[in-house]
Amino acid sequence: MRRIPRALTRRTLLAQLSVGATCLLSSCARGPLRLGRPSAPPTIRVGLFTSDYANSMATTRLLQPLLSLAKSPPPGADFTIELGTIPPLPTPTPPPGLAGTRPELNELARVLAAGPSSAAPPPDVVLMITVDDAVYAGAKGLVRPLDPYFQSSATAKREDFYPAALAAVTAQGHTWGMPLALSPLVLVYDPDVFADAGVIPPTTSWSWEEFVDACSKLTKPAAKRYALFPVDYLASYVYLGGGSVLTGDGRRSALTEPGALAGVGYYQELAQQLKVVVPQGPCSQGPPLTCGGNRVACLLGTISSNGPEMGSRTLRYAPPVHGDGGPRPAATVTYVLTVTSAARDPERAFAAAAAIADAAQPALVMPTRRRLAQQQPAERMQVGEDARQVLLAAAETARAEPLDLDMLSALRDQQRALLQGTKVALQACKDGAAAIDRILSERYT
Repeated sequence: MRRIPRALTRRTLLAQLSVGATCLLSSCARGPLRLGRPSAPPTIRVGLFTSDYANSMATTRLLQPLLSLAKSPPPGADFTIELGTIPPLPTPTPPPGLAGTRPELNELARVLAAGPSSAAPPPDVVLMITVDDAVYAGAKGLVRPLDPYFQSSATAKREDFYPAALAAVTAQGHTWGMPLALSPLVLVYDPDVFADAGVIPPTTSWSWEEFVDACSKLTKPAAKRYALFPVDYLASYVYLGGGSVLTGDGRRSALTEPGALAGVGYYQELAQQLKVVVPQGPCSQGPPLTCGGNRVACLLGTISSNGPEMGSRTLRYAPPVHGDGGPRPAATVTYVLTVTSAARDPERAFAAAAAIADAAQPALVMPTRRRLAQQQPAERMQVGEDARQVLLAAAETARAEPLDLDMLSALRDQQRALLQGTKVALQACKDGAAAIDRILSERYT
């Protein structure tokens, strides 16, 4: 049995996990590596995907806390934690009912189908990278809804989390995972461009009218200066108008409803009437913000995609723009702990997921649990204290929905059409709704 070394790097950790840790495939006959205490109560098996995509960041920020928990369970826990891997194997034919574009979930389906009598029993908890994987796994019966456990748990209640975080993994009336990382979208701006245009940056949330006025002043094509990045996150404008991308039950698109139409109309006004959105071209979020040789004043950005300082220039953070109903910034959510359908003791598995969340979230940029986020220092969030306060405030009113990558791609397609002037808001909303309804029908029913 190979021990995992104390000095960990992403490469050595993956190698050790792949060889020495529990291999959660029926073809793997090696016995499990038990990292809990030998005489511990029931063991909760935690499965980790080992593909490069799944471990781009999780191996460096999440696995060290996981290993610590596996060696020493939290005080008062009536379980131990055992780590295992779900390595990617060639899957020429996905299991029935699963799309071939989700290799990690294909492998999870095979592991769960093998059952507890296999050489390597299936996991009770699985760490997924994206919210859409968790929701898709729920639709296909691979993971359990967590609603009853949030209701009865003493350590992880719904009110402990920012509402947007749980909304991102809630579909068809159920919450399918425990999210770990939250990134609210705020106004990220280049103070030098604002200064060149003689515009004072916002210190409080701009109204839509104030935002439009500032964008008009920030834009001067003759000086190769524009207010906004070309394609950011159309859902932000939908929420600004008081709408949603999906209906409340997540079963169909809501893009053709009045609030969404109003929000997409906001973007049409910026792109087509005011022409304050920079034309598409090679873009960099720098700093400085540039696109097609033009300087750009601001974008709707997140802490996961924009550090505060790179090179010799600095980007700043301001509160998100608000509509008539107040600030409703969009948020993205990543890293989700799920309880599998094969979990032998779902209640204990949920408790183990809560313990993992508490241990792992301080290693991330911005936790989904309000208490942990408020304790997160500005250095860990990669921003200054002023920006930290902006992000914490944005998280309170943020919106998120269970949108998968193809739904987001459909929204981007419509945003590009609006920018190019080939569609108006009504047609973009109709076409986006049709594409999203098709995705929902084909994959989530």
